[in-house]
Amino acid sequence: MKIYSQNHFNILYVEDDDSIRSLFGKYLKRKFNQVTFCNNGSDAYLKFQEARLLNNPYDLIISDINMPKMNGIEMLEKIRSICSSTAFIITTGKSEITQTIKALNLNTSAYILKPINFIQTELALEEIIQNIYKKKNENLKKMKSEEYLKLIDNEALISKTDNKGIITFVNNTFCKKTGYYQDDLIGKSHNILKHPTVTREFFKNLWETISIGNIWEGVIKIQAKNNDTIYLNTKIIPVFDNKKENIIEYISIRFLVTNLENKKRNITKKLIEQVSDNKKLKFSYNKEKEQLLKKIEILDCSLKNVEDLHKNNSLKKESLLDQIKSYESNNIETNKIDVFKENDKNKQFEKIKNNLFITKNKNKQLKKDLEDIKQNLDLQKSTLNSYEKRDIYSQKHIENLKDIVTNLQEENILLKKNKKNKKFKFF
Repeated sequence: MKIYSQNHFNILYVEDDDSIRSLFGKYLKRKFNQVTFCNNGSDAYLKFQEARLLNNPYDLIISDINMPKMNGIEMLEKIRSICSSTAFIITTGKSEITQTIKALNLNTSAYILKPINFIQTELALEEIIQNIYKKKNENLKKMKSEEYLKLIDNEALISKTDNKGIITFVNNTFCKKTGYYQDDLIGKSHNILKHPTVTREFFKNLWETISIGNIWEGVIKIQAKNNDTIYLNTKIIPVFDNKKENIIEYISIRFLVTNLENKKRNITKKLIEQVSDNKKLKFSYNKEKEQLLKKIEILDCSLKNVEDLHKNNSLKKESLLDQIKSYESNNIETNKIDVFKENDKNKQFEKIKNNLFITKNKNKQLKKDLEDIKQNLDLQKSTLNSYEKRDIYSQKHIENLKDIVTNLQEENILLKKNKKNKKFKFF
């Protein structure tokens, strides 16, 4: 079963016989897309070197033995002096023991006799090509693995300790980020990095987890050599002996998350400050509201007094009008009174009229005062409504901030739980 593509392989075919080269070359062209042809060993060796320089080396070389300029065995010896892994198939029309032994000693992949049996050749090629494909795949995986490990080593803070917690290894990134030299850390406990705010209970729980063979994951706060605080997303893996019975060491892999933790703390701090400021603002609004309510109460009392005064003035006005009517009625009934009494009556009427005029003026002034009081009351009520709306908005804003703080706390808890459930597959 084919597990490869024709485009994956670069083939070099060397044959001095034109007819054989043409016939077998067509077969190779159908099977592989990249096939180079040469008619002697010298040219083939130059092609081999050129392909290596262009970083497109040949995966398989198929060569005759007896050729001009340089035979197949000589060419193979030169190639093996440069590269010992390139697959090589010998084709020859003569079966010579000496050449066969030399070819085998030079790590030949197969030995094909002429005339070529295409069925046997197909089987041999399939096996060789599959081995080449597997080898290339393994080399590619190894390269990727080495690149990945190099990347991890450059980014992660890696350390090893014995089963008693004494540091036996730290990588360069660990030293670079903490400010310590390897000699400062090797042979010491991790207590040298302990942050003063981290409790003993924290490390007690951590040690209890790993000492029974479980992996510990979480964020650890440590103190660098220059006393800076560093937050590390950490995974500690127990390593067992060959019998899987006893822990022989612990490997710790850590990634910096200091900026993330500081951002979270700054956000929480700002939210708490906003909540505190809003509480102060709410208190100030409530105080202003109380003062406004007192003013409105006073205005209501003043308005009531004005209304009562207006009512009394209205009653007085009505009384005066009644007096005038009564006076006029009496005046009609007393037409027979003498002139002196008539003059007195006129004087009294003028006096009443003047009093009525004064009363009307007072009423006008009272109405004006009443209107001013009403306008002032409307203004105060409008101000109170504005403060009440601001108070409602402030309460909603405080509730939203509380929800944000609660969500952040829940997300932080969920993040910690998720980190505990994940498995680190770096080692």
